[in-house]
Amino acid sequence: MRRKVQVWIYSHYENELWVLLLKLIPARGGFWQPVTGGVEGDENLAHAASREAREETGFAAERLLDLKNSFRFEKKPGLIFEEHGFALAISNSEGESLPEPKLDPKEHDAFQWVKAAQASKMLEFQSNIDMLQELFKTLLISN
Repeated sequence: MRRKVQVWIYSHYENELWVLLLKLIPARGGFWQPVTGGVEGDENLAHAASREAREETGFAAERLLDLKNSFRFEKKPGLIFEEHGFALAISNSEGESLPEPKLDPKEHDAFQWVKAAQASKMLEFQSNIDMLQELFKTLLISN
């Protein structure tokens, strides 16, 4: 089984919760999703989440939260993945706009900061929607 991480990057802006969505290039599906990526070797999940967030957006982990949720899926017969959820808070100073990520053009061709309550309408996979719901639950508990 291969291990993966899903990282929801979020910020509080204009008294609302916003999340960052990345659009995969057409060759990789062309859909919107949070940061995702594979765990390398015996790397622990939190390190993989932090690394993937930095590689895909340029954002360093200020506050990485374990969403304590994972799911399994089969990409093709015999190729099973387990994906674990994390969240990364990005600070935003009063009056400043949300920061722009540094995208890898080989992986993503666009980004959008969206109000968290509206993000699920842009997502392709139920597993992303479910993990977004875990983010909501975790933030209510930890705030």
